[in-house]
Amino acid sequence: MNCQFDAYCGLYCGACDVLLANQEGRHTEMAIQAGNIPENFECHGCKSSRISQWCGQCGIRKCAIEKGVGLCIDCNNFPCESWQRFFTDQKYARYHKYALNNMQTIKSDGMQTWLEQQAKQWRCPHCGKDSAWPDDHCRQCGQALENP
Repeated sequence: MNCQFDAYCGLYCGACDVLLANQEGRHTEMAIQAGNIPENFECHGCKSSRISQWCGQCGIRKCAIEKGVGLCIDCNNFPCESWQRFFTDQKYARYHKYALNNMQTIKSDGMQTWLEQQAKQWRCPHCGKDSAWPDDHCRQCGQALENP
C-alpha cells in the first residue's frame, strides 16, 4: 500500500487512526464497528487517490487542489477564513493546533526531514508500534504515550 502522509493543511496523515487501520488491514472492521461501509474508510492519505469520506469532503483539500498548492502556507491567501476555522476548531483543536508549526517546519527543514520526525513522534518509544492522534496509550504494549 502506497500511503502519503503529508496533508495540505499541515497535519500528519500517518497519525490518523483511519489511515493506520488501512495500513494494518482493519479498515473494514473499523467501518463496521462505526456502523459505516468499508469504502468510506478506505484512505491512503489526504494527497492520495484513495481518501476517506471525511477527507473527500474537506474544503481545505479541495481548495489546495484547485489552487495547485502542496501546502496551505504556499497559498497567496494564507491564512484564509477556511483555514482559520480549521485551525481553531474546538472539536479538533488538540490535533489541528500543530498544523501551522508543521507547515513552517516543512518549509524550513524540508518534507523528508519533517516526515521522519513525525514518524518517530507518532511511534511508541517502548515497542515501536505506530500511534494515532487520539491514542493516550500504545495499542500494542499499553504504555502511556507522550503524543501532543
